[in-house]
Amino acid sequence: MAIVTRGHIVVDDDFMKAHPNAKLVIRAGSGMEKVNSAALERRNVTLVRLGSERSARSVAELCLLSALFLLREAGRGHIGLTRGVWRKPDLIGRELYGKRVGVWGFGPVGRSAAQIFAALGCEIRVHNRSGATDPFPHAPQLESLCAWGDIQVVALPLTSRTRGIVSAQLLQLMAQAQAILINAARWEVLDVPVAMDLLASGLLRGLAIDPIDLEHVPAAADRLGREDVNLLLTPHIGASTLEAMDRMGEAIADHLERYLLDP
Repeated sequence: MAIVTRGHIVVDDDFMKAHPNAKLVIRAGSGMEKVNSAALERRNVTLVRLGSERSARSVAELCLLSALFLLREAGRGHIGLTRGVWRKPDLIGRELYGKRVGVWGFGPVGRSAAQIFAALGCEIRVHNRSGATDPFPHAPQLESLCAWGDIQVVALPLTSRTRGIVSAQLLQLMAQAQAILINAARWEVLDVPVAMDLLASGLLRGLAIDPIDLEHVPAAADRLGREDVNLLLTPHIGASTLEAMDRMGEAIADHLERYLLDP
C-alpha cells in the first residue's frame, strides 16, 4: 500500500496505526514539519519527499506578484473602491526596477525568486547557511541584509533553527529601511503580531504572507478589509498552479510506478 500526502496531513504513529499495510509514503511538497519520520522508520515504511523543485517557479511568481501589488498599494485602492472611496491621490507607488531585494534561503524557491527579480532589474543579495549563492552576492548577516533591502523575500524551510527567525529585532530593521516583506516560507518563521503592528503604524511599507493555513485564519482575520494597511494575505496558494500540479503529478506517478513494479 502506498500513501500520497499533502502538507496539511499529520503523519505520525496514529496515522500509521490507521494504515497498517502502508509500505510507502510520498510527501507531495517540501514541508516536513507534520511528518514524523521516526514513526515511519519504526514500521519500515519508505518515505519519499518530493520537494519544492516542481513548484519553485510558481511560488517565485507569487512573490513577484506580491512585490508589485505592495509597491503599487493596489490592495488599498481595491478595498477603497469596494467601499465607494476613490483613493488615487493617496496611492503613489514605486517601480520594481532598481530595487534591492534580499532573498532568505537559496533552495529551489529562493533561487527562482532571485532569478526572476534579477531579470527585472533588481539588485539581489542572498542569505543562506552555506554561503553558496552564485551568481548572487552572499549576505552572511541577516541584520545587514534587513537594513539594506527594499524588499525582503523569505524562502526558508521551517526547522528548529528558522522558527521565529524573522524576529522583532529584524522586523524593526526592515521598518527602518521602509521595506516590503514577503513571506513565502511558513507562518511560523515570522513574528506575525510584531509584523502586523509595524505595518499598521506605517513603519513597515508592505507585508505579504502566503502560507496561511486553516489554523492561522483567526490570527489573520482582524487585519482583513482594512484599507489603510498595505497587506496581501493568501491561503497558501504559492504552489497552486496547474503547471506545478502537473509536474508534481508526474513525479508521484513515477514513484508509484516504480513501487508497483518493484514493491
